[in-house]
Amino acid sequence: REIRRILPDGVVPIELELSVPYPAGDPLAGLLVGRTNEERMLRALVERLADGNAPAAVVSVSGPPGSGRRALIRRVLRDVRLALLSQTLPPFTVDERGLTALQADLPPLPSQPEPPWDEPARWLQARTVALVDALEARAQQRPLCLVLGLGREEELVADTLAGGAPGGRLLVILPTEHALRSAGAVDLQLRPLQAEDIRTLASQAAGTEPTAQVVEPIVRASGGLAASAALLVRRWVQQVREGRPEAFRVDEGDADFGRLLDRTFAGLSR
Repeated sequence: REIRRILPDGVVPIELELSVPYPAGDPLAGLLVGRTNEERMLRALVERLADGNAPAAVVSVSGPPGSGRRALIRRVLRDVRLALLSQTLPPFTVDERGLTALQADLPPLPSQPEPPWDEPARWLQARTVALVDALEARAQQRPLCLVLGLGREEELVADTLAGGAPGGRLLVILPTEHALRSAGAVDLQLRPLQAEDIRTLASQAAGTEPTAQVVEPIVRASGGLAASAALLVRRWVQQVREGRPEAFRVDEGDADFGRLLDRTFAGLSR
């Protein structure tokens, strides 16, 4: 269900989606473990942006696929949107539409001849500079938190912004596999989950404490990768719900995230 509230001073409505993310009853819905420091640091950066004095223009959330980059970003954005609704933060804009939509907002560029086939990099750089200029101008009207996706062009936009002096009113959040090279970007690197993190996740999901015979195989098979650990914890919770926790097993193939994911989907289709 959607909640809307009009903030003062003619600010546009804030829309907050509070529907159940997993109607079937995903036991891990809303849970985030092992990311306390990163969550606190990212929220602090966004809160400083709301005050117009963000210390950096770019923050990268780095880690391998499945490390929980998007989950961390979603959690922080949910919290700051609630703060906006309760008016405990000054108004600012959160834009998650992605690079294609941002580029579509740009005014048409003056007609120019087609670039030589061997100069695509120069053409891309010119388009990126035009977008960065537009974003910085937009942020002067109202602080802007921009969430980009994964991709080469997204990283180029972030690198371009990080290369300049931060203006305090624009913050780009970029999920990426590796930290940006620019010294002007803040990097939040997501470490592998530890045994205690996985124990906490399983305990909160099932409402009962997992034994070492449950936690240790999950740690070994997942290697601390958040997505793999989550799939295995879901499997254990399902067996707990069915009253047969002793049936939980971690197979050799579960160490391969792709195979683990395929097996999970196959189980859901039965």
